[in-house]
Amino acid sequence: MRPRASGALGFPSNVALTSRSTTTFHVVLFRFAILTPETFPRWNGSVQKGIEHVLTKMEVDRKEWQLGRTKIFIKSPETVRCLATLSAMVACINEWPVVSFR
Repeated sequence: MRPRASGALGFPSNVALTSRSTTTFHVVLFRFAILTPETFPRWNGSVQKGIEHVLTKMEVDRKEWQLGRTKIFIKSPETVRCLATLSAMVACINEWPVVSFR
């Protein structure tokens, strides 16, 4: 069975950043802010701009993601896994607790 497409880019609806209950911009920025020095420990700007900054710095292709009104959609699950792995690695290197939303 093929996932239902949603949004202008035709991203599958089940590939929102997290398929669970919380996909707000604040949660996403909190989880991945650690990846850039400009967003961690504090981002001075809108949450959407912070997410855009992180994804741009991580060189995620703009065709790969889309910001909705309340959620961010990422086309491939591998991109999400890669960002989560990088975030965990940075936390381990600096001996910080790893943020997980399971």
